[in-house]
Amino acid sequence: MIWQFDNSQVYILGSVHMMKEGAITAQSAIDNVYNQVSKVVFETSLDFPQNPIYFYEKDKLSKNTSKALFRDTKKAWLKHGLEYSDLEKSKIWYAALSIGSRININNGFLAEYGIDRIMWDKSKEDSKEVDWLESQDAGLSCFDNAPLEEQRKFLMKPVRDKKEVLKEMITLTDSWNSGDEESLIRILDVALEEFPEIFSSLLFQRNSDWLSKFIAAIDSGTPTLFVVGALHCVGESSIQNMLSKSHGYTSKIIGLD
Repeated sequence: MIWQFDNSQVYILGSVHMMKEGAITAQSAIDNVYNQVSKVVFETSLDFPQNPIYFYEKDKLSKNTSKALFRDTKKAWLKHGLEYSDLEKSKIWYAALSIGSRININNGFLAEYGIDRIMWDKSKEDSKEVDWLESQDAGLSCFDNAPLEEQRKFLMKPVRDKKEVLKEMITLTDSWNSGDEESLIRILDVALEEFPEIFSSLLFQRNSDWLSKFIAAIDSGTPTLFVVGALHCVGESSIQNMLSKSHGYTSKIIGLD
């Protein structure tokens, strides 16, 4: 899904971070916009080493969860082929993301086929100007700073409800491919209901933090494509609505194929 700011050559592409190979149905529409811009801006750099924020320095996962949750986490961790030596040092939220990601990977959803990764690699190959909205730790800090009880609940989902994790991934990709904004809003609403602190910070606070860079791009006249997660682009607190309500920058969806 693509939006264009009125009277500008600034666009937002709502991304899905993991997709199945060849699953993007809107590639020609994306390419059409991409070919019109000289600069592509991502949430953060996609070229980075393993991040130390993932791991405890002196603590252990087993000390931050109940015995039952750690037992189930260990079982899921090993079942999905994750490195055993990383288990105890992984923070609660990182254990959740690791298991959830592996569930999706084992069902064919890979980061290398995600829209942002494809656009990142293409931009580098074509020598486009590449930039990003925030440091590598900014998004991860939304998980890291969440209340521990919410982090534990976040971990329970992939550990104890594998089918639901996969169902959510399928719904997300199907909704994106069909351009179903209402379905994406429902996904957003469910996420906020289940994990209000994590997703309010992950989406709405970051949207607010990013606004100045969108404004600078629009005002500069530089043809620019922003590539951010699709859930940043829907609902009352989307980037577009924030820019329209607070700064008067309006936009329209220009859609998919």
